[in-house]
Amino acid sequence: MIRWTLNGLSGLAACIAIATPLYADNLPANEDLEFYTIIDQDLESVLFDFGEILDVPVDVDEDLTGRVRRVAGEFTPSEFLYHLSITHEFSWYFDGQVLHVTPVNDDRTILLQLNDVEIDTLQTTLDELGIADTRYPIIAASDQGLARVSGPPRYIELVQETFQAMTGSGTAPRPPRRLMVIQGDETEIIPGGKR
Repeated sequence: MIRWTLNGLSGLAACIAIATPLYADNLPANEDLEFYTIIDQDLESVLFDFGEILDVPVDVDEDLTGRVRRVAGEFTPSEFLYHLSITHEFSWYFDGQVLHVTPVNDDRTILLQLNDVEIDTLQTTLDELGIADTRYPIIAASDQGLARVSGPPRYIELVQETFQAMTGSGTAPRPPRRLMVIQGDETEIIPGGKR
């Protein structure tokens, strides 16, 4: 068990005790409860110290500022981050190497044109690569061949890169499997996307 102390303005200490590693698919599910006490500390410093204790680099967006006035209680590491994220409006994502922390306003939503990629295959690939995070599910509208995913910037980047690698599309969109032409009151659906 590791214990460490941060000196605050009032001379009071912030103590965190953690002895659990992080895993690539986000923070571990079987985490032990630890007692946290933080009094009047800079948010960025708290996050960096949290990462240091876990031996994980932390990338804190420069737009994320604030002070942690008071946190006291038993939390798992992910519950601790969840608590801070709610009170300080940030999102976090662990990509297996770095814990990325960004303002919640930087979260993005993208649509993926699935074409020949099955949603289950995409999800399995993300799971196997350690990219998937249950907090940010991929939602499919399979009849339309579309999927939607929302989350922090680093997560969205990795989902896009994986999807592009699976489709071989790079940044160019693939043609749709069908083309829908709407002219006035008439709608024509053309299989194969060619007219």
